[in-house]
Amino acid sequence: APSAAPTLSAAGSSRPPWRPTAAAPQRQPPQLQPPRASSRGSSHRSASSSATLPGMITLEMTCDMLCVRTMHVSYVDPDGNPRQKAKSGYHATVLLLPTCTDIEVSFSVVGGTSVHKVDRSQAQSPWVKDAAGQCIPERFVYTSNPPQHLQFFVRGTTLHSWVSDVDERQGSQSLLELVSRDFLCV
Repeated sequence: APSAAPTLSAAGSSRPPWRPTAAAPQRQPPQLQPPRASSRGSSHRSASSSATLPGMITLEMTCDMLCVRTMHVSYVDPDGNPRQKAKSGYHATVLLLPTCTDIEVSFSVVGGTSVHKVDRSQAQSPWVKDAAGQCIPERFVYTSNPPQHLQFFVRGTTLHSWVSDVDERQGSQSLLELVSRDFLCV
């Protein structure tokens, strides 16, 4: 049987290929850095970490991670001017002055369709359809005196997304309740 011939290193010494000449340097683990604040905001926040201002109307969209969605908000500002805002991500927050009226909230999927209405009173959450059998886009309308905090939980795929739950509150409530609702959505 042929014997394994030793290899010559660059220095010309003979050693078997499986043995290093010196101890391998120890690699240092990467240093973990805290997340940086982005000008566009983080898309992975829970309801407990969202910044709310006292007296402001807070509209939140919390989504599963299957696709990116957009929350569209139209309203009339205190001066009577119609306004629109849109925020995209897995979690989005829109703050409005408490004197805003005619607030309408709808949702869409980035690269997909509108978020459609389901019957949340039934366990299976079937699609709500019009007379022609077409799915109806979900819209939430608050003409006056809306709740101080509205949180919409959106689930589904790019072509089949729906609002699974709506949390309407006057003021802040239990932090544990807020966090547990976020985990249920994901």
